[in-house]
Amino acid sequence: ADSIDIVKSDLDTMMKHNPDKIVLGCTHYPFLIDILSEFVDRSLFIDPAVPFAEFIKTDLEDNNLLNTSNNNASEEFYVSSDPAKFKLASKMFCELAEEPKLLTF
Repeated sequence: ADSIDIVKSDLDTMMKHNPDKIVLGCTHYPFLIDILSEFVDRSLFIDPAVPFAEFIKTDLEDNNLLNTSNNNASEEFYVSSDPAKFKLASKMFCELAEEPKLLTF
């Protein structure tokens, strides 16, 4: 089965329980909202990403830590496994300039 069939099957299983809402609780799920909405009414989904980002911004502002300038802006990505695989998979969301750094604990 391809990935779309898996998504449909998982949603069919969820819908058997008649949920009031479905929380998109993983960071990449909001990127799939268009595909998910092909099988389930979009109004069922709760995307916590925007309220969470607003919460973080407010917290940074409250603690005088929010950087409002774009001078010397940079991005660094860190992963817990397989940086090369992450860079390849991330292409569906954004093109990374360099391979993420591997974190080991």
